Amino acid sequence: MIRIAAVLFALTFCFATPAGASNEAPPLRVAVVPYLTTNVLLKLFEPLRSHLAQEMQRPVELYTAPDIRTHVKRIIKPDFDAVITAAHMGRLAQLEAGYQPVAGFESPLKGIVAVHKNSNIRDIQDLKGRSVAVNDHLVLVSIVTLKDLQKQGVKLDDMQIVPAVTQNSSLLSVARGDVDAAITAIFTLNQIPEGQQQDIRTIYTTDRLPNVMFLANKRLPDAQREAMRKALLGFGKTPGGEHFFATSGFNGIVPLTEAYMKTIDVYIAETRRILASEP
Repeated sequence: MIRIAAVLFALTFCFATPAGASNEAPPLRVAVVPYLTTNVLLKLFEPLRSHLAQEMQRPVELYTAPDIRTHVKRIIKPDFDAVITAAHMGRLAQLEAGYQPVAGFESPLKGIVAVHKNSNIRDIQDLKGRSVAVNDHLVLVSIVTLKDLQKQGVKLDDMQIVPAVTQNSSLLSVARGDVDAAITAIFTLNQIPEGQQQDIRTIYTTDRLPNVMFLANKRLPDAQREAMRKALLGFGKTPGGEHFFATSGFNGIVPLTEAYMKTIDVYIAETRRILASEP
């Protein structure tokens, strides 16, 4: 029963052992932050999973979670060999569970406020009294965008916040006319069908934010962590990597430094507050 529940709630996806991999090598278990719907997320990251499996010569399993909070709780236990997660969640996992930074996406992450192209909402002041889809207050673009709105006189209570399962589903809700606006990440625009993309208009964009990163469990041997780093940094030169970067909204993968990780600390207090105050 426990095993069945784990499969159902973790939404575990296992893949075949790559050619040439040792049959004795245990699968590398990688948690991916559920910022997109499951089918979109795993299809998107499949080229990366396949590349890691080939380069590291061991099976690789991708795991996601039913929601952001479950994902965070699992990665700070820590339950996985590696994680692909948001920057502030990765820093929290480093501080609380000892995960080691490996690499990160270099493309600029920004939060946006999106509305339907035919909406009469022209600026953020028009959001007062409107329904706004938000994936989760724990998402970095939600944290920063909501603070930006508050600084400009639009408080949380001024809007009707509508929970969205994922960031791309929040945009689809705008395209369908189910909500008036959505707060999401700018690259999420690439993860909805082209027809719906044309129905979306952006009225606000935040400053640049730290992006999704890769971290390895401290128990992973140094040689395996280095092999992972090399595989990730070389991913963009492969056909699968070219396809991934053309469709994901990310630009490339770069090394991470401890100095960079410390810059993320400005978001940690609010991250912990939200985790403690909301279910």
